[in-house]
Parts: sequence; structure tokens; C-alpha cells
Amino acid sequence: MIISVRVSTKEQQEHGFGWDNQVRRLPELVTEQGWEIARRPDGTPGIYDEGFASTTAAAGDDLSLESRPVMQALLAELAHVQPTYLVCREVDRLHRSTLEWELLQHSLVHAGVEGIVQFPNLEGQPLITRLAESKDQAFASILAAFAQLQKADMKAKLGAGRRERSAQGLPNGGQPPYGYRRGEPKRPFVVCEADTEVYSQMIAWAIEGLGAVAIANRLTRSGVPTMNGKGRWQASTVKEILRSQAQLGMVRVRQDGAATWVPAQDQPAIITRERWEQAQAVTRARKTYPDSRRRHALAGLLRCSACGKRLKSEVQTYKSKGGEVRRYWYYSCRVSSPDCPGRYAINENVALKELAVHINNLLDSTSEWVPPAASGNMGDIEGRIGELEVAVKDAERKVKRAHTAYVDATEDMTGIALEELHSRRETLKRVEAELEQARQGYAQAMTGPAEQVDMRELRELLRGWETFPDDEKRMVLETIIDHALVLPKGRGKRLDVHWRSAPQIPDSAPVTG
Repeated sequence: MIISVRVSTKEQQEHGFGWDNQVRRLPELVTEQGWEIARRPDGTPGIYDEGFASTTAAAGDDLSLESRPVMQALLAELAHVQPTYLVCREVDRLHRSTLEWELLQHSLVHAGVEGIVQFPNLEGQPLITRLAESKDQAFASILAAFAQLQKADMKAKLGAGRRERSAQGLPNGGQPPYGYRRGEPKRPFVVCEADTEVYSQMIAWAIEGLGAVAIANRLTRSGVPTMNGKGRWQASTVKEILRSQAQLGMVRVRQDGAATWVPAQDQPAIITRERWEQAQAVTRARKTYPDSRRRHALAGLLRCSACGKRLKSEVQTYKSKGGEVRRYWYYSCRVSSPDCPGRYAINENVALKELAVHINNLLDSTSEWVPPAASGNMGDIEGRIGELEVAVKDAERKVKRAHTAYVDATEDMTGIALEELHSRRETLKRVEAELEQARQGYAQAMTGPAEQVDMRELRELLRGWETFPDDEKRMVLETIIDHALVLPKGRGKRLDVHWRSAPQIPDSAPVTG
């Protein structure tokens, strides 16, 4: 016996069928029937808890399993657990579409599951759908079709309701803006005093000239909880909060396909427009600081060897005993990848010195640059792309035929038809991937250099590059370096440089004066 728990709407919670009641009552009801809950491969009870799940499948996922890892785990463990029954509150808690239900039903039967046990009211006697009986299977399939229609109707009504509430200046769903919390149902948001204090501090820091990264780091170091109460503050979240006009007592609505801000109904402002505009002006002015380019001499060129993410530039300011302010630029992945196991960082000066050694060694030891990959005959590549385009259309037709055959299959042929459908889909994905790869190769061949780089011209370009202004220095580096991996400390060299196959030499070297 295994149990599936899933809640999709707040209405279910209001009627006593919420997550906490399902988690508590379903195991109790199994015990009352004299049944035993099976064990999962890791030894834990066979309770597959999806919590409060969205009713919307991932885009392009007609089976919706890619967005349901718990259900994927349930199907994968059936062969090991070998339950007699699958227990849930109602069958429509298990699926989102008729096709998904057919796949689930086939997997359960294949694993030897005799039926699905439902407790619609979380009490009383169970309703058992026998998967081996044709009438029960047909009735369950009809319920699946009605559930799919009901979901589509619900989405349409919810969308219309949200648009209407937006036009009225009322909350239209989603998380409350920072500084607010939910009040009474379907009423305006109310002010959250604790978050308001944090928001005021964020605005003050922005007016002082701090950027989103610095503000996010200060909030994290101060132990201020994030909007979801987990992890560390992200610069993107700070930017979104600072740009939002919700704290001015506004609500964002869509009019004629464009988003605009209108006054919210009975939602108090937590900041004056004058102060908000002041923060926006300082933020915009940061982009024109004289030293702003100084921070990006190696932007986009360095990656962490532990997580593979691009390193972001950061600045540390120190004041010497004599009062002199000194700034040190370095690069790390902790902003873009806070969970990175390595979290490597490197000082910009150290990286530039090592890059100089790499570049000079390469220029001194070779007479030609790393040759580009052979592009092959362009006619052959074009022919291959044409063949793959035909193959994709053919694979699409076969998928449609396989789906029709599966829907029309008799009971004894359903399993075979479903396996054929999956096989056809896998073939389509493979051919589509080959076509995309061929198109990328064709594009590279069309834009790639036709001959080797003139090393004399390249050396002339690189002469004295270390003394260039930082924006010109970066322009030189990105013409010859694809990226450089930052390695851990204590290994001698910190950079593993990956060169471009063929640099794109500008018409003239950068102006250094």
C-alpha cells in the first residue's frame, strides 16, 4: 500500500481537504482498513507527498510529469515497492490530463497494482477502482476527461477574475509586494511593519549610492530573511524591489498588452514619491560613474571551475591609516551561484598578470593561432540539413499516428501502443537535436574565418595591451579568449585559459592615448 498526497486549490483546504488533513488522515484510514503502508527503497514509509501543487503543467509538457518529480519517483519505485493498492483522496489528485492518466494506469497495471483506493471525504469506507476491470478503467478515463475540461475552465475563469481585479486596483494573485502582507481574503494588502523598516533601509542605501549587489550582501550579512525566508538575498531581487512602484500604493495592470501602474484601492503607500524618485535617480546615475567601466575589465571572461557559472565583479573599499581610500576589484561566483561548493574568487590584478603570462607564452611559442575546426563542404552540410528537416516532419507524422493508434487500441494492445508512442517521441527528440546541431554548425561555418589569423597583425594588436584603459583592455582580451576557468588556490596557476579558435582582429588596434 502506498499513499499519494496532493492539494491543488485553496477551496480544498477550506473544505477540510488540505495538505495537513490528507497527511494525517490517509495513513490513519489505511490502518483502519487493516492495511500496511509499504516501504520505499530508502526505508521510509511509501507516502509520496506533492504538497500544494500547481494545476498548470510545464510549457510543452502534455504529460506534465517533468513538473512533478514526486510522481516521477512514485512511478520509478513501483517495481521495487510492489504495492497492492495506491491510496489517494480522489483519482483526479493523480493526473492533469487524459494522456497522463493513461500512462499512470498502464504503469500501475504493469507493476502489479490491483487498484486505486479513494477516500473523497477523508472518512468512511473507501472507493476502489479495480484496474483489471474494463468498466472501472473506462469510468476512470471518463472522469479524467472531465477533470481536464474542468481544469481548462478553471484557468479561464481565474484569468478573467485576475484581470478584473487588476482593473479595480485590487490584488490579483501572486506574492504580496515587499513591505506588505495579505489581509482579509480578496481585500487590499496591509502594511508589514518589519518589512517596511527593511525597505526604508534599502532605499536609504540606494540613495547613498550602493548598488544592488552591495545591498544584497548587507541584507544577507545582517541576517534579514528573504521574501521566501530561505537562502541569501540576490541582487536581482533587490533591483526588482527598488524599481517596483507597489510601495507607492500602486498596482501593476496590463492594458492593451502593455504593463502599467495604477493607484491601488485602499493600499497605503510606505514611501513618498519624492524619496522613491530620489533613489531611482541615484541608481540611474550609477551607470555614468567615471570608474564604472573599471569594474568590468574581465566581465564575462572568467568562470568558476567548480560550478561553471560566470564570475561576477565585486569591489572592496579600504581606508588606510592616512585616510586614503583604496579599491580592490575581484571576481567571484557567490552572487550567481551561492550554493557553489568551491566559491572561488580571484583578484583582478592577479588574473591580469597571469593572463599576460599566458598570452605572451602563446605568442612566443607559436607561429599560427589554434586552427578552427574543419567546416567541411558547405553543399554537404546544406544537404544534411535538408535531410534532417524532412526526417523531423516524418517523425512528427509518426508520433501523431502512434498517438491515434494508442487512443484506438484495444485493451490487450494498450501497453504495446503506449511503448510505441514513447519510442516515436524519443526518435522525434533525437532528430530535432541533430537538426539543431547541424544548423549551428552551418552558422559557425558561414561566419567563421576563411583563413588563419595573421600573427604579425595579432602581435601588433596585443602590443602593450596591459597598459590600455580597461574598456579597451577587455576588447582585446575577448577577441582572443573564449573564457578562463578559475582554479582553487594553492595550485600555482589560477587560470585555465580556453582560447578562441580564431580571433576576430579589428580593422585597427585600440587607441591607447
